[in-house]
Amino acid sequence: MTAHDARRPRAMRALTGWRVGGIVKRNSRAYAPLTGVTSMRSGRIALTLSGGGVRGFAHIGVLKALEARGWRPDLLTGASMGGIVAAAYASGMSVAEMEQEALALTSLRRLAQLLDRKPTATGLIAGDRLLHYFRTKLRKARFQDLAVPLGLMAVDCTTGEQVPLRDGDVALAVRATMAFPGVFAPVEIGGRTLVDGGASDNLPVALAREMGAERVVAVDVCPRSAPCLGSDNADDGTSLVPAPRLMALMQRGFDLIMATLTDLRLEQCPADVLIRPEVPASVGTFTGFTRIPECIAAGERAVQEHEDALRRVFEG
Repeated sequence: MTAHDARRPRAMRALTGWRVGGIVKRNSRAYAPLTGVTSMRSGRIALTLSGGGVRGFAHIGVLKALEARGWRPDLLTGASMGGIVAAAYASGMSVAEMEQEALALTSLRRLAQLLDRKPTATGLIAGDRLLHYFRTKLRKARFQDLAVPLGLMAVDCTTGEQVPLRDGDVALAVRATMAFPGVFAPVEIGGRTLVDGGASDNLPVALAREMGAERVVAVDVCPRSAPCLGSDNADDGTSLVPAPRLMALMQRGFDLIMATLTDLRLEQCPADVLIRPEVPASVGTFTGFTRIPECIAAGERAVQEHEDALRRVFEG
């Protein structure tokens, strides 16, 4: 432990550390090896996508704008909603297909088809229909078969350890990385009970570095301010959860924690380009599905605003 670490409160040291293979590393430039990871050629560019629920549809706009300029990442990492989008792209789904699927979710009927609203002892939504949906759309892919290397972040809710997912069933890993505690039931993988990766590392830049990325473009959709959350504007009738205004208020507290933790992690392991799309403030984690088109457009605008920096990464 460095003198700097020793001066930190113990809780803060725990927050800024991350665990892989049983070894905690607090210096972002020294990582424990991930089992089964092969070295990658120099210059690999990673795209890291954050969690953020409905706000995360902005990631589709980012990918759409990157592809329009001929820029494609060599690997992807993500947590929660960012993990869903990253997995879809890595599996070979086109951006046009992703956008079509996203726009379909503006329909309350389509949302209802994806949700088994049978509360379990561990979540309001069991998530079985979502898992089936992911397996169908991801073509029952396994990580080793993906067109683009992918790393998803989950958290062991028993130990609190971060669990990078890079092996096995991609759909099951996606279901784990978006298992928001209390809303979606946790997922059992490898003897661990896993929940939403955003609970510990909502923007897994460090995982991208561990996978061999020399340059990382990170997209963070977690709101720093949200004056409309909890208001009537937050509920457009397409909420995933009951009592959406109450849930929005609870989610706001979680967002503040995630934002602070993300900033701490970025100090330890910065991205080369950090993009924060200006998603409408009234769009929450579980509300605002009718505003998905605006979220996608926000992602496209964000790429345009960072075009010079992105060009240096992809073409420099």
